Amino acid sequence: YAGAGSASCDLCGTGFVPETNQSSCRACEGGTSASEDGVECLPCPRGRYAGAGSASCDLCSAGMVPDTNQSSCRACEVGTRASEDGSECIGCPRGRYAGAGSA
Repeated sequence: YAGAGSASCDLCGTGFVPETNQSSCRACEGGTSASEDGVECLPCPRGRYAGAGSASCDLCSAGMVPDTNQSSCRACEVGTRASEDGSECIGCPRGRYAGAGSA
């Protein structure tokens, strides 16, 4: 990007991409992270999350899954646990139990 009167073009910081007119940078929205070349914000893969301006999409802690827009994590409800890929909360098999936030 380059602002008015700039002598050179600069890279945006980690988690940021150039605005459409390339005059400034903007943070990637929650649920996305900047591409490796810093050109665009890409959606997080299934089971990962990223807050606004994040450098990468990360896994949630054990017993937690990404919220609907993948911008933060939420604990699995009582009677459920996180799936193997960490993308959703799934019910316990018959005869088993799980407290809130169970892995």
